[in-house]
Amino acid sequence: MILGTPEFDELLLDILVREKRHPLYKKTVECASRMRIHIYGEKPEDLLNRARPREPEEIKNYRKENYEPTTKATASKALSVVGKIFNPSLFQVKWKDQTNSGSELERYSLEYFPKHNSIVKFLSQAGLKRMIADPNGVFAVRPSAVPESQLKRVEPIIKVYGSENIWWYDSDCFLIYKRKETVKAGVEEYYFEYYDNKQVVDFRAQVVTQQKITVTYDQIYTHGFNEIPVWFLTGETETEDNGDEYYISFFDPAVPFWNKAVMHESDLDAAFIMHLHPQKVVVAEECDFIDSELNQRCMHGKIALGDGTYKTCPSCNGSGSRIPVGPYGIHMVTKDKLEAGAPMNVPVQYVTVPTDPTKMLKERVDEQHRKGLEALNMDILDRVGENQSGIAKVIDRGELYDFLYKIADVMFDTHLQNFFYFFNKYDRSKGIMYCLHSN
Repeated sequence: MILGTPEFDELLLDILVREKRHPLYKKTVECASRMRIHIYGEKPEDLLNRARPREPEEIKNYRKENYEPTTKATASKALSVVGKIFNPSLFQVKWKDQTNSGSELERYSLEYFPKHNSIVKFLSQAGLKRMIADPNGVFAVRPSAVPESQLKRVEPIIKVYGSENIWWYDSDCFLIYKRKETVKAGVEEYYFEYYDNKQVVDFRAQVVTQQKITVTYDQIYTHGFNEIPVWFLTGETETEDNGDEYYISFFDPAVPFWNKAVMHESDLDAAFIMHLHPQKVVVAEECDFIDSELNQRCMHGKIALGDGTYKTCPSCNGSGSRIPVGPYGIHMVTKDKLEAGAPMNVPVQYVTVPTDPTKMLKERVDEQHRKGLEALNMDILDRVGENQSGIAKVIDRGELYDFLYKIADVMFDTHLQNFFYFFNKYDRSKGIMYCLHSN
């Protein structure tokens, strides 16, 4: 749908009022959420809230409050391995038949690109991690600022948007949500970036009624490329039964193992705390509380009221037993009760918790971290010994090289080429930038 048409206005109304999104929105956001836990270390509330058998509420709260993203380190190790594809000795950017304009484009893209100096460095530092974490996000190439005149060269920049902010896309356009601001009480303004095959538009919209919105255009750049300067970060392609396609991360095979590592390590924290604070068993005596007003003694936690009804004993709270504790938390038992055959020879004992299950759990946590790397064909990093021959190491690393090649193919043959392609388009474009601040 094209911005400014009645169909787009109706779509935008549905997006803002009825929270309509593109058909694969929930699926793509779910894919990103699965990976962000491990790539960015976001707190996995769902994994931590999963029920554990016979787990006390205080232990569950302890686990949640003390969670630390240890799988982030394992994922970072895997990302470091993948990052080796950007070794300068493994690739080269060649410029053919350069003109003065081509020389300026080369210097801008490889020496003076904003913040990162080089678009290759941008791709390795920002693009790779985002692609692994959110394969249904997009790259977009747009002008960095409003040119003072058509004679001034446009300096394009690269934007990376997450799948959660891609509210709509189709064959005609991409609509990307930027932020929301409160204009006044009850009135909110939504900021968007819009891309199609003719223009890049920054605009904002307000909901007036359930049937009406207002749109304000802040900036319009007409590039006239006849193609949209936006494309997906990509990963492994998945298809729905209806033929729709989306992407899952290249690291997705490791997620089940790293999820288990998160859950088991959380359980391991709780197990250690249970060892440090074992369950206490104390001598309990029959409650001998006597209600002075009713002159009735506690019987199994109840006190008779005289009319055939009972009330809960205020001393034992209905348990029928009491634990003799002194004013400083000291458990006391009289000598005559011990001599009379008390069930324990000391008033307080602690249950010894077996340590073998905790040791097994720790080993399982380490195993899940390792299995995640194995799922990415990176177990070879730990298994290949230094005493093996060079040929053996090459053979063993074959699957890892194949995995790295898939990612390198996307990085260099898709993303990097698209960067140069659209940079060159903007360099040759006679596009016009409009700054607007009216409806």
